Amino acid sequence: LYDNGIRTNAAEALGKIGDLKAVDPLIGALKYDKDQYVRSTAAKSLGVIGDTKAVDALTYAAQHDEEMNVRYFAEYALNEIQDK
Repeated sequence: LYDNGIRTNAAEALGKIGDLKAVDPLIGALKYDKDQYVRSTAAKSLGVIGDTKAVDALTYAAQHDEEMNVRYFAEYALNEIQDK
């Protein structure tokens, strides 16, 4: 596939665009990408978009991802969604 930097930048761009069509691909990146920076950026972007559809995946990541930065951004995203 594409390198980690490209996937990270794509996840960030999807969050900035804010289209709800990006939610499913971002959830997929959060759940399945092997790179912690891609997962953390996907989590942050899900928070920016603010769709409650992402709550289950974000909650799981916040509690179970092995990387602290992914857990942090999943919590951030959950707070962002809650505040909307």
